[in-house]
Amino acid sequence: MMLNNPYGGLIIKTKTAEMADLIESIQAKWQAFDVEEPFTYALLDELYNETYLAEQNMGSILKIFGFLTILVACLGLFGLVTFTAEQRVKEIGVRKVLGADVFQIVSILSKDLMVLVAISFIIAFPLGYYLMDKWLQDFAYKIDIHWWVYIVAE
Repeated sequence: MMLNNPYGGLIIKTKTAEMADLIESIQAKWQAFDVEEPFTYALLDELYNETYLAEQNMGSILKIFGFLTILVACLGLFGLVTFTAEQRVKEIGVRKVLGADVFQIVSILSKDLMVLVAISFIIAFPLGYYLMDKWLQDFAYKIDIHWWVYIVAE
């Protein structure tokens, strides 16, 4: 048993099988003191789970929106590649006739796309690093996120 000073309660360690009997006996002792405050109790596991419930809910919402964002981005990239390929059908045909292999044609088509991806990475990297660092500082156990994590995740 341990006194919980900031909240004015007691922390009692017990086995789960004895929980109901223990709560009944503590409630009987509480009522024997004849105080006006009602007997209340909470399980430490439940209190701990409630602490990070908001983070779990936000994580679920972010997973859904992250999936939708990636889906829309992939559809946009697919549309951009399709549009670029249709605009350059004659150029692709001439290059194929002159002996270009598939790798050369794909590299020509993807060069403009890679520039856009590089620009988006340059914008997203510092912004993501800053926001993630601020978010992680709100937890009880603070950690630092390193820059190489973003490179590995890429």
